[in-house]
Amino acid sequence: MRAATTATRIDNDTCSNACKPKTCGDGIKQAPEQCDLGVMNSNTGACTLACLNAKCGDNFKQASNNEECDDGNASSTDACTAMCKNAKCGDTFVWSGKEQCDDGNVVGNDGCNANCTKPKLVFVTSGSWNGNLGGLTGGDGKCQTLANAAALGGTYKAWINNTNNPQSRFVKSATGYALVNGKDVAKSWADLVDGSILLPINVNEKNAAVAQADVWTGTSSNGTSLEEDCSGWFASGGLLVIGYEGRNNATNGNWTNTGLLNASNCSTVQRLYCFQQ
Repeated sequence: MRAATTATRIDNDTCSNACKPKTCGDGIKQAPEQCDLGVMNSNTGACTLACLNAKCGDNFKQASNNEECDDGNASSTDACTAMCKNAKCGDTFVWSGKEQCDDGNVVGNDGCNANCTKPKLVFVTSGSWNGNLGGLTGGDGKCQTLANAAALGGTYKAWINNTNNPQSRFVKSATGYALVNGKDVAKSWADLVDGSILLPINVNEKNAAVAQADVWTGTSSNGTSLEEDCSGWFASGGLLVIGYEGRNNATNGNWTNTGLLNASNCSTVQRLYCFQQ
């Protein structure tokens, strides 16, 4: 007698019960498939056309995973985050080319504006000098040296003048100015030079509070030049050689100009205001 043959009824091997080779889309999950819903396979559903479980990062936007987007990468600095959510201000990720900062909120006055732009930094110097600053170049250099030592980043200029002044030589910020601690001093250049500021400039480059101090400026509250400027910031003293100054505890126009009667002899040592450009 001929021995009887035994047929398998296993549907997850290389041959289905219908005697067909296994294939993605036949409705039968077979290794190495992660899933197979047959005609229900969809790149926007739970099981893709490649018989893979839908997941964030597979380059297919799937509503079943609550995805808002899927660009197939793990980057959170482009238009679609690594969690497959549309990038937006306040999500803690800095969207490259769109945002300057993102601290996870949209409140501002914390070093990152509510629209994820970044205010320029301003500080009063930790050091003091007489009126011979070495001109504008010397004053700017002092600001830059202190900013570099504090790892603040960027280019800094001193709020001083001779024939040039902040109004003519500064890069005017549209995103405002803030102390090193993040607190807003002005919402824009126009706000800075309108005669008052939001907070005194009383924090130095090291983020340390500075008690009331005089500050060399030679500059009016609108950013233009005043007459007395220690001979263009090259004079260290002399009879009637004086410079206009500001007060670092003021928010009215005195922050930069306390008036001619309060102008100091250039032998006096005073601080500087430094502005990021």
